[in-house]
Order: sequence, then structure tokens, then C-alpha cells
Amino acid sequence: MKKKINRISKQTKLLKFSLFVLSQIVFSFSAYSQSHTVCGYLKDETNGEPVLYAECRDASGKHSAVSNEFGFFGISFPSENIKFRISHPGFQTDSVEFVLTKDTILYIKLKPWELDEVTITGKSTSNYKQTGSGHERISPKTINAIPSFLGEPDLLKALTCMPGITTGNKGFSDIYVRGGERSENLMLLDGAPFYGSQHAWGLISIYNTDIIQTIDVYKGGFPARYGDRTASVLDIRTKQGNNKKFQGNYSVGLLNTKFTVEGPLRKEKTSFIFGFRSSYYDLLILPIRRQYNKNNSGSFMGYTFLDANLKINHSFNNKNKVFFNFYSGYDIQGIYDKSSNSNNLNEEETKLRQDNISATLGYTTNLSPKLYFSSALIYSKYGNLYKSNTAHTNNDVLLKSNEHFYSKIEDISANLNFDYRVNQFNTFKFGAKYNFYTFSPGIFKYHTEDSYNTTDTVFGNNISQYANEIAVYAEDEIKFTDKVSINAGLRASAFNKNKTYTSLDPRFSVRWQFLKNTAFKASYTKTTQFLHGITNNMQGINGETWKLSTQKVPSIKSDQVSAGFFGEISKLHIEFSGEVYYKISKNLIFFKYMNSDLLIETNWEDNVLKNGKGESYGFESMIKYNSEKLNISLSYTHSYTYRQFAELNGGKRFPFLYDKRNDIFLFTEFNMNEKNSFSANFVFSTGTPITLAQAYVKADEFSYEYYAYNGLNNMRLPNYHRLDISYKHSYVKNKKKKYISINIFNVYARQNPVYIYFDGEKMKQISFYSIIPSISYGMYF
Repeated sequence: MKKKINRISKQTKLLKFSLFVLSQIVFSFSAYSQSHTVCGYLKDETNGEPVLYAECRDASGKHSAVSNEFGFFGISFPSENIKFRISHPGFQTDSVEFVLTKDTILYIKLKPWELDEVTITGKSTSNYKQTGSGHERISPKTINAIPSFLGEPDLLKALTCMPGITTGNKGFSDIYVRGGERSENLMLLDGAPFYGSQHAWGLISIYNTDIIQTIDVYKGGFPARYGDRTASVLDIRTKQGNNKKFQGNYSVGLLNTKFTVEGPLRKEKTSFIFGFRSSYYDLLILPIRRQYNKNNSGSFMGYTFLDANLKINHSFNNKNKVFFNFYSGYDIQGIYDKSSNSNNLNEEETKLRQDNISATLGYTTNLSPKLYFSSALIYSKYGNLYKSNTAHTNNDVLLKSNEHFYSKIEDISANLNFDYRVNQFNTFKFGAKYNFYTFSPGIFKYHTEDSYNTTDTVFGNNISQYANEIAVYAEDEIKFTDKVSINAGLRASAFNKNKTYTSLDPRFSVRWQFLKNTAFKASYTKTTQFLHGITNNMQGINGETWKLSTQKVPSIKSDQVSAGFFGEISKLHIEFSGEVYYKISKNLIFFKYMNSDLLIETNWEDNVLKNGKGESYGFESMIKYNSEKLNISLSYTHSYTYRQFAELNGGKRFPFLYDKRNDIFLFTEFNMNEKNSFSANFVFSTGTPITLAQAYVKADEFSYEYYAYNGLNNMRLPNYHRLDISYKHSYVKNKKKKYISINIFNVYARQNPVYIYFDGEKMKQISFYSIIPSISYGMYF
């Protein structure tokens, strides 16, 4: 009886709280029912590009809005005489003043700052003004300023300047966020998901910074419109292309060359932007290849990567717009070895290929001054190919063999998104998404033949697997006062492959600005991931094999809470933040054996450990100083990440592979003058966990020699630290802007280990990098 009374009491309290929240929402819906809405589009007057995330605010500061990823904004005003200001760090401030008698749509062109007028610093909207926590925005300018490997700016490496984001092996372009796997990061390019993110064995990412306009990163507090992954969201928006004149740039470095061109197909109506990158390692080894073919013997490794981006935008009128975005990227690696004499021939060829392809057709319009609509049809594909051919002769006896493996994932999706500005205090977003997945899990084909017999062997299942996923979401951002706001959302998903699996993921964020320029923010995020990514490394190219959730291997579930303080000291040009988080995950998997053949078997579920638990928690802090000459950013993360499986490590939890107790990133940029700039970054992190033997036991008359172990990931690699510097000189020659960039990676040649192993009684270390200088040249036209 007492339990029943307690249950009724709890339900009554929950009902009262729900009624209170509902009354506040109803108030916010009705408080400004007599107001009018001013909405519009912000554009760069020089090239027609939309101005993203500009702040529109009236003189009182009580009415404000931020332009979205398409340059659209909306503000509700209670009075007829209005005046508001539009501000963005990259543009001159503009003011709008008129008499408002009805809902109105404006089309505003902003004038960018000239480089000789002002040095652009800061960002459009301070973090403490945003409701959500765990959200950062980074610009291509910042990415280009950070010293890079072989002179190629890298988006994913630049993200590690933020607390809570780290790389697996320092120097590689894979990111791990708050204890999550890299396959748990949702990476979107104009809404298209990417299932692979690396070029050049992981040395650089697949994203060309020359075509990128903005990048939004969510480590926690995900809005309900994002789903499908549990660790982070990386939402990349690309440029639309100059709709007034043709322009472009190219650069040549030690690793690759690239060029970008953009311009109008129909002035101020239709524009395009095209970017291309390619390595030229194969050209450098061309003499070796020729010698190999001439002598019919020798060995060499060939490699090339290339990617291309094309985006076309068309405006039917001021309200209705359509765009098409296409991406194609490849990595191709070949290893060749041949030797022969009068009696014997030995020839081996291994080829690997990794490909990413995506295409997006999007449409946007404002259905009314208060309602904005966007939709998209998206195709995305990721594949891995492995081929090997061998031929051996011995005294005229020929033995041939070849192997072939290919796996891929294809994703066709459609989404609808609505953004409804109810009034000045309330913005309501809702929408739906459908995905159709095609999985080719992979098949290994072995073919052998000699002078007498031919044998064909097939492992795996060549039958494609199909799955459907549908999701609907709703999120509401409410400003109760100028100092208190919330973002509450719900995402419902259903995944079907022979059986339907469902999830209901609530999201909630709250902001309280308790000081003039300082706010406390907290969030709760529940996420579900129906796809499992398993990393494999087939002789070089590091990629993922993707698997569907099944009854044996259910979907990954994650719950995360975070809270922290965010603020700025405007007079000192300082921005700061400090945040704590706690995250638990379940239904994680762990690959039992380092043998990629097992991934293609039809009963692959039996080759992974299932129902694993994950726990991550930590503290993240960051402080920035921005001025015309000097920019400094310091981030620090203190974190713990664990995994636990019943069949592993005696059922005890163990440090995850990328558990790093301390992570520090210091970045400095000094703009000496208009022509010369210098930047440097210093990286320090606690060594990653590694499993090493505790003792070596020699053989005797009773037993063989063996290593004695004590737990999984029982030791750590030495601490990692590195200093990189960069110098850039810009100049004008023949009316063309040109630059020379010099980068030095790992200035003091620190031999950071990526692996340690025992060789007999001795411990040995493997390091990939020493000091690596590079130079690149570029020109704008």
C-alpha cells in the first residue's frame, strides 16, 4: 500500500511539474500574439554568399536572433517602430530601421571588412549566449592558421585544439570525443553522412578546407535534429560559390597540390564552386617504376589520393533556392615485388582502394515570415577494396594465387526540416528523416592454380543486406527571460532489418546567465546508434567495416550529462569555459581477433564480444585571447574512459585504448603585419594504455619460455608531446595575391612511441615521426 501511495505521489509531482512547464510554454506562445515578425536573408554583397550566424539585435538587447546555416533569420517585435543592428566579425555592422505594420521579409547585403581596414577577430555569437552546452564553432581561417603536417590544413586535426577531442595516435586524422569510438562520430557535409574520413593512411582528412564555410561541433547537448551516432556531431557547411565574378586559388606542397575555382553560371542567380586535391607521390617514384618494368625485377610502393567537390546553387527567386553538392574521393595503394633468375620467378602485387562518394540535392524556402523549410535527398557510399596476386615458379612448376575482397555501405536518405518562429521567446523546430541502407559485408575470393590443378575458394556472403530507418524529431527553444532559456527536444527512431527496433531519445539543455557576461549551462542527451563500425587495417589503408544491429548485437545506447560555466571578459578580449561531463554507454562491441577474414563471415556476431559497457567522465576547460595582432588559445582536459565486457579481463573494467588522463593544447598566432604571420602549437597528453607483460619467464626443463601478463591495458606509453610552428608570407605580384608557407612538424624531433613490444627480454619502441619540415606555395586569382 505504501509503495502504491509513493508511486501516486511521484506521479502527482511529475504532473505538477509538467503542468508548470506547459504553462510557461503556453505563456511564451501567447505573450507576443499581437507582435509582428521580421525575417530575412543576409548575404555578402561582394560574392552573394549567405552570411551565417550573424547576430541581429535591437537596442534594448531583449529582441535578438542569429542567422542560420542558410543566412536566414527572424525576429518578433511588439511595437511598430523598430530598429535593430546586424553584427558579424567578418562584416561591417549594419542597422535597419523602419515602421513595422505586418510580418515582413527583408533581403540585406552586408559589406565585408577589407583586410587593410581591420584584422578580423572573435566570432558572431559568444558561447555563453547559446543555450546548448558542448557546442563549438570553428572557421576555416582558424584551421588554416594552425601548423599542419606537410603544409596541408587539416580539419580533424584542428578540432583537437578543443577540449574533449583527441586523436588516437597523435599526428593522425582520426578523432575520439569524450570516450567514444571514431565510428560513433556523425560527420556531415551539407547534410550528407560520411562513413570514412581519412586520406594517406590517416595522415590527412578528406575535407578540403578551401570549400568549407563553417563547422559546428557538438560534444554533448545534441539538438534533437541530430541522430544516428552517440559520440559527437560534426556539421560542415560548404560555400555556395561567388555569384558575381570568377575567382579561385591553387597551392602546391610536398604532399599534394590543389585548386579551387568558383563563379557565376548565371549572374546573381546560379553559382558554382569546384575544388580538387591530388597527391603526386606516384609521379615522384616514376623513375623507380620505369626501372622496375625495364629490369623485370625490384620492388616499390605506389600511392595516390584524390578528391573533388562540386557545388551548384540556383535561386529561383529571393525565397526559393536549390543546391546540388557532389563529393568523390579515392585512396589507391599498390605494393609490387618481383625477382627472377634462370629457374625461378617470384612476383607479388597487392592493391588497396578506399572510396567515398556523396551527392546531395537540397531545397530551401520560407513558407511564411515565421516558417522556414529545408529538405534534401542524399546518397552516400563508402567502400574498401583489397586485391592480391602472386606467381611463383620453381624448376618450371608454376603456382599462381589471387585474393579479392570488397565491402561497402550505401545510404540513401531524405529529410524534411521546419523552423517555426512562434514569437520572440519561442522557436520550434521539427522534421523527419528516412534512410535506406545497403550493406555488402564483404566476400573473400581465393583462386590458386599450378601446373596440374585449379582451386577456387570463397569466404563470406555475397548477398547484400538491406535495412530501413525512420526518425522524427521536435525541439523547442524557449527564452523565459533574457537570462534563462531552455532547449527541450525528443527524437523517435525505428530501425528495421527483419525485425523492428525502436528508440526514444530525449534531449534537454538549460542556460542561466547569472552575470553580465557569464552563464551556467547544463544538458542531458540520450542517443542511439543502429550501425556498428569495426576498424580494420589491411596492410596500410585504415578503414571501417560497417555492420547492422541485430538481435545478437543490439544498437548502441548512450546517456550523457554535462554542466559548466561559459563567459567572456570583453574589455580584455578573453573568452573562457569550464565544463564537466559524465557519460555511460551500453551494447558496445569488441573485436575478438585481429583477423579481418572473420568480419565477412555470416556469423560475424560470434566473433565479437557483445553487451559491453562504457563509462567516461572528465573536466574540460578552455581560455582564449583574441586581438588584432595576437591570438592565444589554451585547452585542458582531465578525463577517464573505461570499457567492461563479461568475457574480457576477468569481467573487470579496464582503461579504454584512448583513455588519456591529461590532454593539453596550446595555440598561438601572431600577425606581425599584413604580409607576415607566425603560429605555433604545443601538444601534450598522457600516454595511451597498452597491454604489456609484467614478467618474462625463461624456458627450463619443466616449461617453455613465456610472458606473464596482469590485466588488459595495464601499462601506458610514455607521455606524448610535440611542438609545431608555421610561418606565412603573403605578397602581391602582377596584381595576384600569393603566399609562401613554411611548416615544421615536431620541431625538437621528439620520438613519440606509437607502440612498444618485447623482443626476447628487451623492450623496443616504434615511432613514426621525427622532425618534418615542409614548404608550400599558393596563389589567388
